[in-house]
Amino acid sequence: MELIEFQKFIQNIPYQNQAFDIKKDNWKIESQQGFIDEIFNGNATITINRNDLINASWNTKEFVIKTLMWGYPTKGRGRNIENMLEPENFERLVKTLENYKENEISIKQLTKDIKSISGLGLSTITKFTHFLNTTIDGNKAVILDIQIIEAINTGRFDDFNHLKGITYENAPKRYPEYLKTINNLSELINAEPDQIEMFLFTFGRTLSPLKSTLQDRMNSGGAGFTVVAKAESLNEKDIYRKRLVEAYKSLITIRENLFTGALNIAMAGELKEIDEIFEEGDIYQFEIEHLKNTNDINLTKLVEFHEQLDDLMNSIVNINAIKETELD
Repeated sequence: MELIEFQKFIQNIPYQNQAFDIKKDNWKIESQQGFIDEIFNGNATITINRNDLINASWNTKEFVIKTLMWGYPTKGRGRNIENMLEPENFERLVKTLENYKENEISIKQLTKDIKSISGLGLSTITKFTHFLNTTIDGNKAVILDIQIIEAINTGRFDDFNHLKGITYENAPKRYPEYLKTINNLSELINAEPDQIEMFLFTFGRTLSPLKSTLQDRMNSGGAGFTVVAKAESLNEKDIYRKRLVEAYKSLITIRENLFTGALNIAMAGELKEIDEIFEEGDIYQFEIEHLKNTNDINLTKLVEFHEQLDDLMNSIVNINAIKETELD
């Protein structure tokens, strides 16, 4: 398939209206709670759309928090957002993004900034660059996250086949190529880059070429078939949802085992001195942050994978609105 087949639909995607409901109960962050309370303004739930983020860009501190809320309504798993909003990291992030507003930056600078701020990853920083109207190599920045990466790798749209093989690890290097593709396509089909990005995010993995026409189905007695298909479809949705939640539960177990394995490696290596002073019955709460900034290459790789897994799980939760009650 090619995007031009969906030209009219893409041109009419109301991208600025894309919104998420954010519950205050999910956003308890001590370091920035005052700021967060002001944003909620006494409400238990607020709704933020893309246009709100564009309008908030004049106040960078408010913009950062609102963009994180929009991108991760449930605040996600792990401590990436808490780490970004720690006072020192928050100030560094705000100062960095001030230089991004309506500005051209290099991919080298973008990559350097990602590494300089704890908790910041590609999917998050591209949300910032997008809403700040940043350009890279002359192309308007748009969001690139794990969902879009997976959509590209399905190979369903020929326009993106040259990007197949993109991964979360190599995505920063291929980000300019992705932006060039999106911006060129926007000129080809006369649509906003934002609309193409949103189309790819929403439909990149859920559309496929038609194998038969409506007339073919009608000629083969399609009326009866249609009724049965609808009934089966409802059942399939229930099964799909059940298996999706089961798969997510498996990811929770994988994440827990990954952290435990990484911690055991650290305790046998760089944290050996801490392990030696522990006595039987002692309890200490370790976080993934304790395993960062290490010289152990194996531990570094495991921590990187742990963060990528967090991003994947956050995306699945946000896209499918998985509730805690479903995971009990």
